[in-house]
Amino acid sequence: AEVNEDLSWSELSSKKLKCNVSNYGSGGYGLYQSYLKYKINSKFDNSEIIVLNHTTENIARIRNQYRELIYQNQKKGFKPTAYLDENGNLIHVPIVSFKNYQDYKFNVENIKKNKFKYEYYLPEYNFSNFNFNYSYIYNFVYALFKHHRIKKFINKEPWFSHHYLNNDDINLTYKIIDEFINLAKFNQKVPVITIIPTCKDLKYFKSKGKFVYQPLVNLLKSNQVFFIDFGAKLSQRNDFNDYKNWFKNCSGHPNVLGYKLISDIFVKEISENIKFNTN
Repeated sequence: AEVNEDLSWSELSSKKLKCNVSNYGSGGYGLYQSYLKYKINSKFDNSEIIVLNHTTENIARIRNQYRELIYQNQKKGFKPTAYLDENGNLIHVPIVSFKNYQDYKFNVENIKKNKFKYEYYLPEYNFSNFNFNYSYIYNFVYALFKHHRIKKFINKEPWFSHHYLNNDDINLTYKIIDEFINLAKFNQKVPVITIIPTCKDLKYFKSKGKFVYQPLVNLLKSNQVFFIDFGAKLSQRNDFNDYKNWFKNCSGHPNVLGYKLISDIFVKEISENIKFNTN
């Protein structure tokens, strides 16, 4: 996103490592969707190393069934999700289905738990939607008191930060990663986990001296998972104070410089920690 293909971090890494680096990323996917995509296509892939990227914001997407509840400026869309049962098993939740158009229309205009049983961002849980049938003034005043993104903005926190304070969300995220690792090893691949921070993560770190996703890092470390924390690496740079220059804007993806820095870190970590063929 944001740059031409030849300037993406997968392409830059390919040139530096002198081997093919395929990018199977899908715009808007969360961690669980990425895992499902690999699960379906793993038998067709001949790579030695498989990388699962976790953008920190995507912890919210794991707990979301109806996309517009977290990205209200985007087209309506539905997605699968998952949860952990009482034994810690990962249970798949398929995309919500509708009987007919009237059933669809009613349920997207009245988002309720009976239809979206595993939706975290239900309006009834005070994750309110803007109602565009009302005036701008009404929505603005309502948002000041109710909307979760406004609250996080006022508190100078990434809008998804509360998920990293929830053990259920952390454990679910880790379980998806663990399932991916086990599947990759079963297919005789080397699994690599990366954590990609948003600009808001770096802004929070600059202010607080810590990352909101640290609980996930701690869990990965305690289970001896090999992962690359791009946020930690970027925060060690001498020019870290200029972190905003690495993004198109602080609500978007990295720019040309940002992707180059990510590629430099990735290549260094892979080269130093993993043996692989470059033929």
